Amino acid sequence: MRRALLTSWTAGLLIAALMPAAVSASTPASTVSFVSDSSWTAYSDAGLMSPLGSAEEVCLNSTNPTTGAYAGGCPSGPVNFNAPYNGAWAANLTTSPTAYWIWAPGVDGSTSVAVDPTVYFSKTFDLTYAVRDATIWVAADNDAQVFVNGTSVGTVGDVSTPGSDSSSYNQTYSFTIPATDFVAGTNVITVLGVNAPLSGATTYQADPAGVVFGGTIDLAGYEPSGTTCLGDPGHQILAPIASDGSSIFKQGSTVPAKFRVCDALGNSIGTPGVVTSFYLTSYHDGTSATGQTLAVDSTTPDTAFRWDSTNQQWIFNISTKSLSAGDTYDYEITLNDGSVIDFSFGLK
Repeated sequence: MRRALLTSWTAGLLIAALMPAAVSASTPASTVSFVSDSSWTAYSDAGLMSPLGSAEEVCLNSTNPTTGAYAGGCPSGPVNFNAPYNGAWAANLTTSPTAYWIWAPGVDGSTSVAVDPTVYFSKTFDLTYAVRDATIWVAADNDAQVFVNGTSVGTVGDVSTPGSDSSSYNQTYSFTIPATDFVAGTNVITVLGVNAPLSGATTYQADPAGVVFGGTIDLAGYEPSGTTCLGDPGHQILAPIASDGSSIFKQGSTVPAKFRVCDALGNSIGTPGVVTSFYLTSYHDGTSATGQTLAVDSTTPDTAFRWDSTNQQWIFNISTKSLSAGDTYDYEITLNDGSVIDFSFGLK
């Protein structure tokens, strides 16, 4: 029943419900890392769309877990269930020292196990660039299921039969998330945690619950100059301006500056913020050169490069009315990955 309820969500409802606690990633070729902690929003399976609040960081007892953030025992801050089980929650967190076991807010060792036995932990990730690959690891007391934009990507134990895997809290389980499960823009990662009922247990001290997880999302950065982007050279100026600087245009005319940058998956990138600056950097008449950093005049109301969605390229219509015939002009486009596209042209 729980699984059927979850899969009935639509991606749109997920995104609408889980907009708080977003992580933004707008830098090309970067890696987004995440771990379980109090920045995740907890939801009950009863309401689905109604948040319980921020996830609560928890400890099994004063001495367990023993790795990562718990290397010195239960740190100050997390709720201590004071459970009488030594050696449990032994999943190795050494490589993720900021990951915490989490459960529903307001729960402690004295809380009835009937309160929030099933919790969904969710966070939104705003990804400007295409995903190259992604992974997530999970450990759970007792069972867990991972969803990306509503699609199940892995299960620890069996959430429909909680407690069937007695080792789920003593080791981590890793899953590869297909890049196709992500979209450009807002994405939602949800981890469902289920606490298995323990015979005779009435409180969380006797039947503790928690999940701990972490992962990475690798973004595909811009391809360098010399690679092809939608059939044309990528990461360099496009016609009518020759990339070798040999173009000569009539003084007073409009010169369209165009370029594309593709990611490693062949997508031409048109998200805002690709161009961080555009300047006229120098001009010369064949005998002397003058280096300056000047704003570039446009023949349109646009004062910056605009995205041409039809041709999947960036364009800026350069006005040459204030420039002089007989001179050559050098320009520099700086992109948000720190790379530069240089080009020149002369006027007659």
